[in-house]
Amino acid sequence: TRERGWELAGGWRARDTEREATFLDHHLDGVDVRIAFTLACRRRGLQLKWTDERELRRRDVVQRTRDRAGQTVTVIPDAYFTIASAGAMDGFALEVDRATVSERRMRARFRAYGHWAAGGGYKKKLAAESFRVVLAVTDTRRDPGRLEHLKAWCEAERGGSLFWFLDRGAIESTNVLDDAVWLVAGQSGTRTVPLSGD
Repeated sequence: TRERGWELAGGWRARDTEREATFLDHHLDGVDVRIAFTLACRRRGLQLKWTDERELRRRDVVQRTRDRAGQTVTVIPDAYFTIASAGAMDGFALEVDRATVSERRMRARFRAYGHWAAGGGYKKKLAAESFRVVLAVTDTRRDPGRLEHLKAWCEAERGGSLFWFLDRGAIESTNVLDDAVWLVAGQSGTRTVPLSGD
């Protein structure tokens, strides 16, 4: 652009482009997860209601806690969705993981979600009879063992069946509700997702 006498507006830098590309990839991965759940719910005649991060921020759906160093950890899910079946409603907080967040920060997030669920804080602003945190590992190029690492870090923080994990292969090629593709903190093997109305 400089060869043509153009300048980037607002002091735009190369790292800003990288940051925007990372944000876009993260957003598109979240869309992939939404599509997977939408298709799975349609197959079973279930009602899916999806709330994106922007709306969660607007409604101040946030969990704040302190980590072991005394620093504030703020958790806002990438999305929150509910699945209604047989008069019951299950809630899911979505975390899209592209292996960019450090072990220390992920462990702090696991603790924050644990406090949020155990204290019932999520019930103040989110509709659901049950609550789970879905960690969708969508990019493992930085860490090929990312899904197993997340599960191990979660378990090290005494995270249990609140936390459910799946990878990109499961998102793209299976029925995420009916197929046994989920890893669950504190459990071995893979599981299907139980719904309250089943």
